[in-house]
Amino acid sequence: MNNKFKQEILEKVFDNFDKFYIHIMPHNGLIIGTRGLLDQEKEKGLLLVFGPYSYKDLQWDDQNIYVSMRFSGKWESLVIPYVAITSIFDDPLTPSFVFSFKITATQDKTEEKQEKPKKPLVEKGDKVIKINFQSKN
Repeated sequence: MNNKFKQEILEKVFDNFDKFYIHIMPHNGLIIGTRGLLDQEKEKGLLLVFGPYSYKDLQWDDQNIYVSMRFSGKWESLVIPYVAITSIFDDPLTPSFVFSFKITATQDKTEEKQEKPKKPLVEKGDKVIKINFQSKN
């Protein structure tokens, strides 16, 4: 999805709603202060609540949103790439609007690069039993 389009949607939402939600998925450029992403958030993403007292110092450019948000009473500095945003909505139970975005191919590739390199199944020096499954005549 086009970053500019997401930016325009967010501008309208910030101007017209006191409270709304943004669901973000893990991404190379995503920074959640010193807190980072916790266990399940690394797989399922994080739901950010933008309310009158939950954020400050909001700025953005063509690629990212820069904002400070409260997590358990502590302010954390966030960098949110537009490509990490998967949805924007105003109410989790009865939303009057929902914007959902597919994860782009470039985002998938970025997330794949984040994965740890796989260890080989057998390393040099390991004891391995080889089984011959050929039938005997």
